[in-house]
Amino acid sequence: SAGSAAAPPAPPPDAAPLRATSAAERAPCGEPAPGPLPTPAAEALRAREAAEEPRQQAELDRHRRRESEDLQREKDAAEARQREAEAAPPAKTVDAVVQAFLALRKAYKDTDLAGLTTCLQTLRVYINNLARNPHDPKFQRINCDNNAFRTRVAAFEGATAVLIACGFQEEEGALVVGPDFVKTKGSRLWDALAKVDVMIEQLKGGT
Repeated sequence: SAGSAAAPPAPPPDAAPLRATSAAERAPCGEPAPGPLPTPAAEALRAREAAEEPRQQAELDRHRRRESEDLQREKDAAEARQREAEAAPPAKTVDAVVQAFLALRKAYKDTDLAGLTTCLQTLRVYINNLARNPHDPKFQRINCDNNAFRTRVAAFEGATAVLIACGFQEEEGALVVGPDFVKTKGSRLWDALAKVDVMIEQLKGGT
């Protein structure tokens, strides 16, 4: 009728039905959609992590300082050892001839003084002959099977060591000196000769 209101126009057949819009759809173009609001537990976790970070960094710094200090101490100790080694006097070379003579005397002085004296006198003959005649083949070789050598020298343990300390070498039943003996060890004979003379005199005096 003329007095009734007109009905709204019907929507087109292909129009989508109206629905509620999401927050993502309402966000301005080009801006990320807001994430979910943090929960109290997440906030507490982030707070703990933020508080822990300075402590971890401080611990790392302490560890690095300790490593650096340890390395410095090791370096200082090594340098100190090197300085001590350089400042220390050189070790004295042990005189093999003296050592051999002393061992021989210690072994027989109280048990066979007469035999020890004869042994030393025989050693003196061998040493003196070679010292005075270093190029004479007769004195460059001692036959270990010789009866005098066996009874007066070899019978006393350590006596042969005296001759070896003087420069003789063991070789097929004999004691010999090498061709370069005079150049390398010749002076050792005179030193040994002086020492054996002193020792013989000491034994005669009862010392």
